[in-house]
Amino acid sequence: MWEEYKSKTLGHLHTNSMKNQLSCHVSNAPGKDPWNLESWRPDVGYSATVQAACNP
Repeated sequence: MWEEYKSKTLGHLHTNSMKNQLSCHVSNAPGKDPWNLESWRPDVGYSATVQAACNP
């Protein structure tokens, strides 16, 4: 899904934080609506992103 996301968004949105948020939502909250992917969120790593309910 990350490759598809990158193909549809601007390069400045291709950060580790965005990748972790997207991966977290895909794995842990597929039915959540909406997914709040926000570029201003810090890169805290995948585990901490999951612990923060995908939005650290």
